[in-house]
Amino acid sequence: VKCPLPSAWFDGPCNSRTVVSPILCGQALAALREQVRISMGLGWSGSGTIGSGDDGGGSSCGDESTGGDVSTGGGDVFHAFHEPPRFLSHPPIIPFTVDNAQPDHPLVKGIPSFETVDEQYLVETRAELDVLLDTEYNGTDDISGFVHSDIPKSRHPVFYIRRMGEGAVLYLTMGHCRGHYDMEPVLDWWPEVDRSGWQQPIIYDLLRRGIGWSCEPAIAKF
Repeated sequence: VKCPLPSAWFDGPCNSRTVVSPILCGQALAALREQVRISMGLGWSGSGTIGSGDDGGGSSCGDESTGGDVSTGGGDVFHAFHEPPRFLSHPPIIPFTVDNAQPDHPLVKGIPSFETVDEQYLVETRAELDVLLDTEYNGTDDISGFVHSDIPKSRHPVFYIRRMGEGAVLYLTMGHCRGHYDMEPVLDWWPEVDRSGWQQPIIYDLLRRGIGWSCEPAIAKF
């Protein structure tokens, strides 16, 4: 299903290709939700999504009809696509700790708690999630630029599985970058290029594990 406004690609200032999310019409959004209910999806915030069939074949990246590249520039479209949790706010890109919530789960087995520098997503969980990695917001870091700016000390998912019918979504909140021009129209120029979590091997390990998971038959996942 094609949307009236397709994705726009451009070369970002830090030599990476950046995607601007399309505005999804109701028909396209319904088709994307149905795709996940009958198959699988992988998404990471600030980047893209990959969908694959239950038989382990047909992986797709960049194909709007199968869910590729529907989560970009902070993942707003993908949040709407797979519904919960509801994004509330995040502090500026800062250091924070990510903890392993399920040390025996194959997707995160052997991964200890680690420090990262990224956007610490604060969300309202509105459905059952299988949380693999999570983080604790200290209740004091600045989130004053958001409507939800009074969030107390609390834990929030970083890497999780959300079941949808016969399918599922695997989502990672890490992966935000900020180039010189990414703060427009608030600022004309941002003095630093922030690569955030992409400077750490752990994010590539999580993506490799997630891509492998999305290619497995459904019976091997649950």
